[in-house]
Amino acid sequence: MKQQISMNIYKYPLISIFFISIGFSFAQNHNSIFYCDKQFSPADSNKLFFRIENTNLIKNNEYFNNLVDGYTLIGYFLKPSLLYYPGPKTKIQGGVHLLKYSGIDNFTQAIPTFTFHYNITNSFSLILGTLYGTLNHQLIEPVFQFEKYIENNIENGLQILVNSKHFESDTWLNWEKFIFQDDPFQEEFTVGTSNKLILTNPESKINVSIPFQALIAHKGGQIDASEDNIQTLINSASGIICEFRNNSGKFIKSFATEQYLVTFDDISPTKQLPYIQGYGFYSKYYINTRLINLMLGYWYGDYFIAPRGEPLFQSVSQKYTGYVEPQKQLIVSKLFFQKAINKDINLGIRFESYYDLINDNFDFSYGLHIVFNRNFFLKKINYNPSDRSKRSDG
Repeated sequence: MKQQISMNIYKYPLISIFFISIGFSFAQNHNSIFYCDKQFSPADSNKLFFRIENTNLIKNNEYFNNLVDGYTLIGYFLKPSLLYYPGPKTKIQGGVHLLKYSGIDNFTQAIPTFTFHYNITNSFSLILGTLYGTLNHQLIEPVFQFEKYIENNIENGLQILVNSKHFESDTWLNWEKFIFQDDPFQEEFTVGTSNKLILTNPESKINVSIPFQALIAHKGGQIDASEDNIQTLINSASGIICEFRNNSGKFIKSFATEQYLVTFDDISPTKQLPYIQGYGFYSKYYINTRLINLMLGYWYGDYFIAPRGEPLFQSVSQKYTGYVEPQKQLIVSKLFFQKAINKDINLGIRFESYYDLINDNFDFSYGLHIVFNRNFFLKKINYNPSDRSKRSDG
C-alpha cells in the first residue's frame, strides 16, 4: 500500500539524538584516490599527451539480508586517451573506457569517451561530453552507491563546476539512455547537484560547512513506443559538516563528522513504488590518523528509496519482489587505508560493515584498489591561424 508521510524529527529513535550530541563535524573524503584530475596548468598549453587511467580492483560484498544479494567484483578498467590543451583554459580529451572482469575472456564494456572542458574563469568550468562522474560528485552513500564507480563509470552529458574559497558546486546532467522515434524503450537520465557552502577559513583548525545534494532520476520520453509509465524520483541530502585538525599531532591528524537529513519523493504521474515519500537521518564520525582512517555512523530510514543509492539503506528489496522494510536502523563502520606507492600510483584498502539493529543482521564488504593515472608527453603543437591564411593566399 502506498503511503505518504510527514517528516517529524521526534520520530527519530533516541540513538540518533545521542549521535547528534557527541561532537561536531566535517568530512574527510576517503574516495579521493578515485577522483579525476580537473586542474589546468598554463605550461601545458598547446601540448599533446597520451593519458592512461587505470583502476585495478577487488570488492567482495558478504551480504546476508533480504534487500540485496552479496557478490564479488574483481578485475580492472582502463581508459587510454589522447589529451590536448589548445590553450590555458581549454582541454580536449578522447579515448575509450574498457572494463574487464576476471574470469571473462572479453571486455564487459568498451565505451568511447570524449570530453571538452572549458575554464570560463578560474573558479567556473563547463564540461560537455564525458563528465567527471560517479564518485567525483561526492554524494553520500544512501544517495549514490560506491559500485557505480566500477559498473557505471562513464557519464555523458553536461556538467558545471564551481570551485571558490567559500563555495564548491558540481551540477550535471547524465544522459543514460537515448531514444529515437518509436524506440520500444524509454529515455533515461539523471540530474544532480552537489554543493558545499564553506563558513570558515579553509586553512583554520576548525572548519564548518553546509552541504546540499540532490539527485533526480527520470524515465520517460514523448517519441518512444514503450507502454511503461513515466517515472521521476528525487533524493536530497542536507545538513552540517565540520572538522577539527590536529596540526601538532604526530598520529591523529583530525577528528571529523557529518550530519545529514536525507529525503525521498516520487513525483511520477503514476505511482509504481510501495512508498511515495520518505526520509532518513545519517550521522557519521571520523578519526583520521597517519596510518588509517576510521568511521562510525548511524542510519535511520523511514520509507526511504534511492534509485542510485546503496541498497542496504533502503526500505525496498532488490532481491525479493514486493518485500519491504519500512524502517531501517543501521550501525555503519568503515576502515580505510590509502597510500601513494609511487608517483601517480595509489593503493586503497577498505573494510565496511553494516549492522541492522531491527533485523539483527550483520553485513560486511572489503576491497583492494590500485589506481594509476599519468600523462605521457607526446609533442607541442604550435598552431597559428595566420600561418593557414598565408598558405591559402599562396
